[in-house]
Amino acid sequence: MALRTFALLICALLSFNLDAQKKITPKPKASTPTKSTKKTPITPKTEEVKLDRSEKNDVGVDVAEPMEQEMEYDRKGDDIYPEAPPPQEADVEVKSYYQDSYGQGSIDGYPTSRYRYDRITDNISYITDKLSDEYNRKGLLKGNRLILPIIFSFHDSYYSETSRENKTIIAGIGNNLGLYNYDTEKWVIPMTYRSLSDLGNGLYLAGKSDKMGVIDRDQNVVIPFDWQYIAKSSIDNYYIVTDTKNKRGLLNIITKKLSIPCIYSELEQQYQSNNFTVVDGTLRNFISADNKPLFKTWYEELHLLSNRRNIIAKKNGLYGIINENEEIVLPFEYTFMKSYPYNDGSHLARNKAGKYGCIASDGRVTLPFDYDKMDESYSGNLLSSKNNKCGIVQVNQGLPTEIVTCDYDDIKAKNNYFVIQKGGKQGILDNFGKTIVAPSYDNIEIINASEYEYNNRTLLFIAKKGTTSEILNNIGQKIGTNTYKSVSHLAQLNDYGGIRKIIGLKYTDNKNKVGVLDLAGQQILASLYEDITFVEGSYIGFRKGTKFGVYNYIQGKEIMAAEYDQIVHHKSMYIGNKGSDFYQLNLSDPSKNVKL
Repeated sequence: MALRTFALLICALLSFNLDAQKKITPKPKASTPTKSTKKTPITPKTEEVKLDRSEKNDVGVDVAEPMEQEMEYDRKGDDIYPEAPPPQEADVEVKSYYQDSYGQGSIDGYPTSRYRYDRITDNISYITDKLSDEYNRKGLLKGNRLILPIIFSFHDSYYSETSRENKTIIAGIGNNLGLYNYDTEKWVIPMTYRSLSDLGNGLYLAGKSDKMGVIDRDQNVVIPFDWQYIAKSSIDNYYIVTDTKNKRGLLNIITKKLSIPCIYSELEQQYQSNNFTVVDGTLRNFISADNKPLFKTWYEELHLLSNRRNIIAKKNGLYGIINENEEIVLPFEYTFMKSYPYNDGSHLARNKAGKYGCIASDGRVTLPFDYDKMDESYSGNLLSSKNNKCGIVQVNQGLPTEIVTCDYDDIKAKNNYFVIQKGGKQGILDNFGKTIVAPSYDNIEIINASEYEYNNRTLLFIAKKGTTSEILNNIGQKIGTNTYKSVSHLAQLNDYGGIRKIIGLKYTDNKNKVGVLDLAGQQILASLYEDITFVEGSYIGFRKGTKFGVYNYIQGKEIMAAEYDQIVHHKSMYIGNKGSDFYQLNLSDPSKNVKL
């Protein structure tokens, strides 16, 4: 506004007495830019005034603002010149990413100025223009000087030791990548590769056209661009390569020869080993780096165990365990065996008779094979079945142990609790098999708000018996003395209709009126309504008779009377209608409702 007023004044003076005006020469630009807290004043020429935009003043007269040739860009983010040029020379100050993101002068984790700064070294920083639609585009600052404009994408090669030592970073425009040295400010590798990543030791995995190869910093080809994919192994100078037929092998870049030919559909190096697991057709084996098989037999499956001496193997459709010398530790007599062990080293398995149990990698049976079925639950226990009855086996707490005998008709795990059923009645067990609620209710629902809201540990049980429902706490005690016709959870929904947060319980009394309880079972909305239609924040939409309104349970009152035919909530917008008239509702101030 100040600049606009100033422009009006200049134009008025020009039109009043142009001949009497003294010639004003613009201040010459300093040869070495220095940072200043003051803006350079607008200084128009008398011979010619350049205009950069036109507006009308209050009386409809066109007014032009003179273009400021020496203006410094306002880094405080004002909107006087929103299309200001990117920072040059000393126009920007290198800021600490951590200070900007978490210190004063930040909004929502970002600095209040136009630009965001991410420090790489003490003197090198990324810079991003927050007003740009291309937020992934960055530039590079050296000190307070822009050495690469804000048009690049950068790859995190500065985490590489060789990149830090050589002061280089992988940068590119679109699918054109190269290696830039920010110390010499020169391109070490030009932007001619579709992919580029630092392999260490001065080598780079590069993609060219539809093939991949390895080059050094001088662009000498170390591995020719003949491969569909290349991956570094943990053996120095050896790389896993994939040919155009999608077959894998192992290439020695010193000898330029394949020590493992490209004949395997899978080739994966084993952890802390120079051996590889390979797949040839449908069979597997372990091989050395010079392609020597470790086992005489090729197996349908091989799973190396944590002790690295024993291996779960599958042969002719049956599982067993062998050691590193291919000696049989456990006979091939099992139709199923879980490859990952429990904490004690036991594996869930099924024998030829179809019975489930657990067995250790040394062949010891740690849980008898007596069960018809065993299903894992996220509670860390096994749901067992025997003679059409259900029980629970505890694992990961020492040897597998039966903590609930197979006496129940059904068991379902939820939220570290178990809903049990016996004789048509339901109850609750905790994660250790202790009875919380005896099986005496027709139905029990577990309400656990922590499923939908972080750090909310509220857990309740809604128990129904006959025509009434009651609320139980997490140790099975009834909350209050009231019983209800029905109780259900009341949830805020996300934009896709999924539950975002459970805020309370909707109950129906004996007169078929609906109210709301909080998660402690205390009433926050009396049962005066026919239905609850939505909940968002502190607002509860309700229906009274055939009309709709809104209640604020924090204020404890109806903020919008039941006078609308409908009230629809979507995201942060509320729309109500009365007949053919629609209104955008302002729940914080109903006097500001807008008719649409």
